[in-house]
Amino acid sequence: MKTFITLSTAIILSGCAATASSTKHANAPTSLPYTGPVCLLTSPVAPDVKNVYVGEIEASKEWYGGTDELLPLIADEARKLGSNAVINVKVGQKIGLWAWARPTGSGKAIKIEDFKSFNCQASGGTLY
Repeated sequence: MKTFITLSTAIILSGCAATASSTKHANAPTSLPYTGPVCLLTSPVAPDVKNVYVGEIEASKEWYGGTDELLPLIADEARKLGSNAVINVKVGQKIGLWAWARPTGSGKAIKIEDFKSFNCQASGGTLY
């Protein structure tokens, strides 16, 4: 019985972990996963920054917690898509099935053509 309770608790708690998923845009170019830093921006990039839209990213947690733990997951999901930046990043709290205020986040994955000369911090972003 003790083993059953321990296993049940572990399974329930593992469902509380933060997760992220992405949807690649149908017209997005085929690319390998990206391994470098990803710039997360709460706004779009400047119009003169050449980029390609790659897809949508969503992250959430089923239980209480802060939104900061979602940001690295959003960056990791962008890397899987071959993206080096995520724009329009929004994080906040929403009512969920198991928690009154669960963290959620979303953003649009893009690939900036000349990422080496793009200054993420000067554009208001954060590198992950």
